[in-house]
Parts: sequence; C-alpha cells; structure tokens
Amino acid sequence: MSLSGNDSITAKIEGRDREMTLDSDVPVTTLPARWLSGSERNDTNPTIALYGALRTRLFRTTVSSFRIGDITLDGMSAYAQQDLGVGLLGVDFFQSHMVLFDYPNRKVYLLSARSQIARVGTGLHFDRIREGQTHVSERP
Repeated sequence: MSLSGNDSITAKIEGRDREMTLDSDVPVTTLPARWLSGSERNDTNPTIALYGALRTRLFRTTVSSFRIGDITLDGMSAYAQQDLGVGLLGVDFFQSHMVLFDYPNRKVYLLSARSQIARVGTGLHFDRIREGQTHVSERP
C-alpha cells in the first residue's frame, strides 16, 4: 500500500478512509475520539497519558470495523483521544504484524505475524525469520 510523505497509510474505520501514522514509539493504537460513534466510546474510566509536560486523557474502546488493506482488525482494542489529529498504529499493532517499509518507492507491506504458507508469486511472504550479518559494497 502507498506510504504518504509523513509515514502514514490509509485505513478504513467504520467505513470511512482515515489517516493512520505508523508509530512504533506509541505503546497502543490510538484514534481521534471524533472518529468514533458515541456507542463505541467508553468515557467512564479514562487513562491519563503523559508525554513530557503534556497530559492527555485516553479512553479505552473497541473498533467495530477496522481495515488496513487486506488486513481485517474488526473488534480491535484501541484508545480514543480527544486532542488527536490522526490515528496512531502503535506497538500493539507491530507486535502482531510484520511491516516492511520500502521508502524509495513510498510503499509499505503488512502481513499478519502468524505463519502463512503461500505459493510462489502470491505476494509478500514471511514464513521464517533469520538473523545474520552481511556486508554491502559497490562495484568499482
């Protein structure tokens, strides 16, 4: 899927296209409260988030309809924040999905972290993760 200039992607939340920033520094996925209908907001038990000197109130919610490309996240737990401009996909998303950034081509590829057997040519596929060292150099 396309990656915008500010490292965000388009998600479909409750049937509407919404800008979501991929931010692995944010501990939980957080959405602007105005994106959610009143029935999905739970304002009874707020959480206070501290960002340096800034304090903001977050409310736990469940997103009934949430899609990013081919990935369905219906029923995902998230937080709603009153003073937020764009949605933030946080660590909770990155813990269960593999994300490959192709910055030169302004693309991002997402895949569920569960093992998936795929045929050759069916797209991005991770079945094993290997760690190692490599060296890249230019030819003269």
